[in-house]
Amino acid sequence: MLRVFSCCLIILCLAGCSISPANDNEGKEKNTQQSGTTEVNIPKKRSSNSYLPQSTGRIDEMILVLGESMWKGAEGDTLRKYILRDYEGLPQSEPLFDMRQVDGVELSNILKKVATIFIVGVEDGTDKASEMVREQVRIYQQKSTSDQTPLYLTQTDVWASPQNVVYMMAANREDLKSKLKQYQDKIIQQLYKIEDSKMVNNIKAPGYNANLTQKMKDKLMLDFKVPKNFLEALDTTNCVWLRMDENRQEAVSNLFVGTLPYEEGKAPPLNGETIINVRDLLGKYVKSDTKGSYMYSDTILPLEFKFEEIDGTPVFKTMGLWRMKDDFIGGPFINYAYDDTKNKRIVLLDGFVYAPKVGKRLFMRRLDMMIRQVLMSELKK
Repeated sequence: MLRVFSCCLIILCLAGCSISPANDNEGKEKNTQQSGTTEVNIPKKRSSNSYLPQSTGRIDEMILVLGESMWKGAEGDTLRKYILRDYEGLPQSEPLFDMRQVDGVELSNILKKVATIFIVGVEDGTDKASEMVREQVRIYQQKSTSDQTPLYLTQTDVWASPQNVVYMMAANREDLKSKLKQYQDKIIQQLYKIEDSKMVNNIKAPGYNANLTQKMKDKLMLDFKVPKNFLEALDTTNCVWLRMDENRQEAVSNLFVGTLPYEEGKAPPLNGETIINVRDLLGKYVKSDTKGSYMYSDTILPLEFKFEEIDGTPVFKTMGLWRMKDDFIGGPFINYAYDDTKNKRIVLLDGFVYAPKVGKRLFMRRLDMMIRQVLMSELKK
């Protein structure tokens, strides 16, 4: 397992298209300029006594309602390739969603309680799923002044609460394959709508560590509510290392939170070289039981670098794998960095996971969401 040596860090230490949630106003549309399509949120349904059961399903679990012939054909291959593609940055293949496919006829009352349901149909389809989507499109068109068929319709709390049901319609099977490929990021963003909320609730569930939360504010000037199940592993001049041990799964989730001050009033370049150099300096303090071991970023395998924009601020995102020198230990990491011009520093948040016996997607999703919560809080100021 990973362990930490008490040291004093002398050097400076570091640590697709987005869709805004649609509101519940009946018939309200949101135009998408790039695609010329619309995404529509249709009114909430309620049972006769206004009571809905609690939704079910693990985080990132989804029910796909799709005709059997399409699921077994080229349309299913396209959906698996783009919507159920691998979660980025993991050493083994793990899809974005744990998904169960059913024909519309097989959508039982139990399955209707799952929090995220994706119902896909085509205008000329004879299957139950296509019939379900056509009915929602018909209702929408009766109430809308637009003659444009939306890319998809979303409905919240249909059979359970909280719940997000996404209906997607294509003209025919060829059109469905085209739309799945072209709008994959938009569709995934919409399917993540409830799942992100579930992950945030999971992070908040243990409560917050008041002392570490205050330290983040006093030491690093960051609004970071640290969950109680994360403990401090290392505290240096400009960096705090947090970790959460999950002994039953032999997994360790880690988070470096730190800053890189400007030199002579000038910001260091915000690029992959800077990020990897700083995280490898930090890696010297992450050890295994093997003498002389330490963590380093694996640059032999491709690293992924990209810029994202959060509340108008460019954020540099890095994903890749870390390894332990002279040991057979490794795992995925994700790093976010942004230029804090107000305080003349680069802020870096770096999450990495050690989980040799289990899947790593949910651990990385949790770290990613923790970091994004900090970014959204800080970059709104």
